[in-house]
Amino acid sequence: MTCKEKFILKHKRKHSIKQLGISFLLLCLFGSSQVALAQQNPEVTLRFNNPVLDCNTGVYCLDVEYRADVPGREVFGTNVRFFYNDDVMEFIDIRDFQGGYSLVAPFPTQQVASGLASAFGYPGNASLEYINANIQLTNSSAPSVVLPSDGSWVKLFQVCFQVTEDEISNPSAFCPSVIWDLEQNPNDEGYQPASQGPVTTLVNPGVSGASTAADERVEQFNWNYVGEGAAPFGERRSVTCLDASCLIPPPPPPNPVDLPALSPMYKIMLGAVLMGLVILVGFNRKLF
Repeated sequence: MTCKEKFILKHKRKHSIKQLGISFLLLCLFGSSQVALAQQNPEVTLRFNNPVLDCNTGVYCLDVEYRADVPGREVFGTNVRFFYNDDVMEFIDIRDFQGGYSLVAPFPTQQVASGLASAFGYPGNASLEYINANIQLTNSSAPSVVLPSDGSWVKLFQVCFQVTEDEISNPSAFCPSVIWDLEQNPNDEGYQPASQGPVTTLVNPGVSGASTAADERVEQFNWNYVGEGAAPFGERRSVTCLDASCLIPPPPPPNPVDLPALSPMYKIMLGAVLMGLVILVGFNRKLF
């Protein structure tokens, strides 16, 4: 090999090593940017709030509220997935939508019996029911409901239940637990088999009718996590309660008290007194 050929080979090797180093650097930068992008999903938290109990109908409703850690975002849709005790109330519907939101498929809302009662801190014979529904922004011309920049909560809709007769006749505090289908570690997704939990997407501000991903978080209602992994997952808590005694019908008014019957002797005496008064009045008129 000539000196010229050796020089060219050495130069090529250096060039190849340099290209390899640049490629590796670009790969690292690109990979880091992808991880950073994956970690930049806005965090959206859901909660049940503001319980209302209608004393005339026995209907119990909860607001569903949202907040985000990124200002100015708008919810596109949510898989509304939660558990509740079917022994104390019965799911009616999702209502009172704000802005342009409405219920979308599945129709009707899925209601499935759940066998997780003891895992959620209920007696094993309790009847837990699982609700699976979808809400979505279907009317883009309606006023937008933008999540506030200060991180405060915003209501998007209500979930409503019919309180059972047994609870109506119970004057104690009414504190039902309504449990979001999301494990304590959100990366573990939902408790129900094959469930990803209350998946929420946000409106993509750059593309009309499109959505972007969000990382879901929840605040549980009258229920508290106790650990990750194996059951039990949590326990019931009486934190937000209402007085169910307003559903008890008021007692009927007391019967009027009957006057005692007059005895025959009392009647004779009363008649004699009245006769005496008549005679006395007549006598006085003759004198004057």
